[in-house]
Amino acid sequence: TLIQYAGIAYIATFTLQRIEEATSLRTDCLLHEVDEKYGRIAIIRGDTTKTAPEDDARWPTTPSVQVAVDAASSVSRLRMLCAAANPAIGTTADDQANPYLFDRAFEPWAATSGHSYSVRKKPVSFQIVMRMFPKLFDPDQLRITEDDLKIARLLTPNLPIDRFAVGAVWPLAWHQLRRTGAVNMFASGLLSDS
Repeated sequence: TLIQYAGIAYIATFTLQRIEEATSLRTDCLLHEVDEKYGRIAIIRGDTTKTAPEDDARWPTTPSVQVAVDAASSVSRLRMLCAAANPAIGTTADDQANPYLFDRAFEPWAATSGHSYSVRKKPVSFQIVMRMFPKLFDPDQLRITEDDLKIARLLTPNLPIDRFAVGAVWPLAWHQLRRTGAVNMFASGLLSDS
């Protein structure tokens, strides 16, 4: 489960997908297109969830998402073996050939092993993931520094003082992956405003 959450977080960070979009990706989501000018471009393919519904949306991304897709796919395919062996779960041939990258545990010892495959697992908050897996991040690396706070206040002047203070741990949320990615892309100088 940690591998799936880490993989989804990595993919969401480098595609700017909403968490609901990232958790609905399938194992075949990573494509590569070749552009005359830019060469080989990594693309994540999936469903959009908030704007105009689209079941074949595309997000350009970094080639490094390959490791996240591969890791989450490995877990997903192992879980699919368990799901497919349990007729109560109701997997289809398409599900078995191309499972979701992110799903609940279907192992026989898992508390959720009897849920239908068509009932999608909702991701828990980023804060809950951090509590579930306390070794995922080093809390000292997540502490807000004076420089961090200066930059954050330039971008969001109305940050609540009680939650964002020097020495406090950043109160991370899934949506911050989108915001941080957008700020970093704009700051890179590689993208235009349009």
